[in-house]
Amino acid sequence: MAVAKAGQRKPTKRPHPERIERLAALASLHDQWVADTAETAGFDPAGRPKKSDYNIHHVDLEATPEAGDDFTRKASKIFKEPGPRGGG
Repeated sequence: MAVAKAGQRKPTKRPHPERIERLAALASLHDQWVADTAETAGFDPAGRPKKSDYNIHHVDLEATPEAGDDFTRKASKIFKEPGPRGGG
């Protein structure tokens, strides 16, 4: 086993291929979910300083509670199901 010297980072172990696949599935789900829900999400500029250009460079949208629940349900399923796309 390789030992890191002082000031050096330890080599990291690559995640299991199944974990990589599940995380890729989660990323794909999120991309699709954003595309499907962005039009119904609200933008609230409250709390931003006056004359802020935050909303030009960043957009934080708040999904509806129903859309958030839908994403959570689908994301949980990716990690709970047995097989390459589940948690078994």
